[in-house]
Amino acid sequence: LSGAGGIHFEYVHANLEFEGVPLKDVAVRYKGNGTYMDARRSGNDKKSLKVDLNEFVKGQKVAGVSKLNFHNNVTDVAWMHEPLAYELYRSAGVPAPRTTYAQVTLTASGVHTNDFLGLYSIVENPDNNWAEHNFGSKKGAIFKPVTRELFKFQGTDWAKYNQSYDPKTDLTVKQQQRVYDFARLLTDADDAEFARRLPEFLDVDEFSRFMAVTVWLSSTDSILMMGQNYVMYLHPKTDRFIFVPWDLDRAFGNFFSPSPEQMSLRKAWAEDNRFLERVMKVDAVKEAYLARLTEFQGSLFQPE
Repeated sequence: LSGAGGIHFEYVHANLEFEGVPLKDVAVRYKGNGTYMDARRSGNDKKSLKVDLNEFVKGQKVAGVSKLNFHNNVTDVAWMHEPLAYELYRSAGVPAPRTTYAQVTLTASGVHTNDFLGLYSIVENPDNNWAEHNFGSKKGAIFKPVTRELFKFQGTDWAKYNQSYDPKTDLTVKQQQRVYDFARLLTDADDAEFARRLPEFLDVDEFSRFMAVTVWLSSTDSILMMGQNYVMYLHPKTDRFIFVPWDLDRAFGNFFSPSPEQMSLRKAWAEDNRFLERVMKVDAVKEAYLARLTEFQGSLFQPE
């Protein structure tokens, strides 16, 4: 939400030592919205961090990745929401980021000298390295939308879409056109045409898996209610959109509105979310979603 309002953290120069491997002149900045503000209000230096190994020195990587997200878990007293939730998505067949943990120490001239900040979770960055790992290609488009009006047609000037869709890759004219075409379909088509043509634009099986896990987790700080905290990937071969979760510290009902007890498995999204209202009304999507819920309830969602 801060990013949508034009507020951005600036990168600064730093050195990183990761498992004894020194990396020189990396870029580091604060990250997050609610987690940053919560840490700031409490006077805690344990803020979430993004480290870009390539911003100033090209070609640096750790285990095949060039960006590291250190999440401070300030909203999660168990420090387990993100690792468990991402694992559920991956087990359900959604190409969600991988996670691990890190003990982070910080040295900053005049302020910190090898001071232990605490235990962080590391979450894989959904970028071209992630795309190549999951889809075998770096040519797809990656978006991180923040909007309650996903795929609302606003003409064919990308400037009207750029802020709310927040592309993380350089878009081709063809990729921009794919957004316009899907938006035009969702905005203008009648129910019959929309149901018939939806599989041209949306990977229905993957989306049903994404939605089943999102709803089961009562993860409302997401596409369900807030219109944020997810990634869209436009597959370069199928030309269809794939949905991936992001920022899962508020999963497992850990968000202030609405309470999980008020949610329905058959309609767990806000009424003003026209994208979900239309998509989840399509029989093929609704049936696939309910089938995945039934399947996972007997397997992935069992406590053991």
